[in-house]
Amino acid sequence: MSSSGSLQRTRWTKAMNVAAMECYYLSNPVDNNGRSVRGYRKRMYESWKVRGGDLGISEQRLCDQVRAIRKNGWLSQVEIEKIRRKVTEDVGEESRNSVDRSVSVEESGSVSLEEEGLFIDVVDGPSEVKSLCEEIVKVHDELGDGSEKYKFAFKTVDRKKLSKETSRVNEALTYIRTNTISETNSLVYAVSVFIARKLGLKNQLVPNGDGRKKREQPCWKRRLEWQIIVLRRNISILDQKLKGALKNEWKYRDFVRRLGIKKKGVKAVMEELKQRLNAKAMKVKRYEQRIKQH
Repeated sequence: MSSSGSLQRTRWTKAMNVAAMECYYLSNPVDNNGRSVRGYRKRMYESWKVRGGDLGISEQRLCDQVRAIRKNGWLSQVEIEKIRRKVTEDVGEESRNSVDRSVSVEESGSVSLEEEGLFIDVVDGPSEVKSLCEEIVKVHDELGDGSEKYKFAFKTVDRKKLSKETSRVNEALTYIRTNTISETNSLVYAVSVFIARKLGLKNQLVPNGDGRKKREQPCWKRRLEWQIIVLRRNISILDQKLKGALKNEWKYRDFVRRLGIKKKGVKAVMEELKQRLNAKAMKVKRYEQRIKQH
């Protein structure tokens, strides 16, 4: 066969590679947990066509090219990161929403409740799962911003009934997509309310919207706090002794015996006590910071 009659492979230029990566990021390929989002290949190809890409390139070929760009380093990591930021900051939201709307018309069985918010995607699932998803989302919308929190006595319910309802809901949750971690948290709370209502539990309004009990301080922390108080008092006594303002000499005589002041000297003992104080105080501070983060 002559060269003129043979099929020629598409020669990808750098500009085409950049456009392919832009379409890839416009398709919202992964969720917040790094897992692949269903239908991103179709969204990527739709974006490719909307942006005037070569129509002779198939959806599969476009996906293969994006994979090769990332694997073989045909674009540097700096260039790829620049493309991702450009898509996210400049045209990401507008283009992604337009592509999502065009694809949602073609996907049968998908019900979009809102352009932004929860999205039920029941393509291959049974109809009862779809109705269950709609009930859960209805409860989610009813709760609103979650300013009022409720708690339920799940421990009083028969474990078999609770397990059965939880299994049903877990299956339905695989078909409900969220966009942010806040939506995920509110969905989890809505599910607990939904299950409680199914089991006939009465809700109890939690004051200040917080159902957690006040955390009891661990024994070691209370012990350290008491040791810090004692160290500060001892340092104060030694400081008064150095300044000649100590009224109760018996306190100092007790220190001479216990702390070895005759051998080390008052200043050396004070410095040692200050170092102990700082070490214990820092340990308590690190614990409190860790608690605030969680």
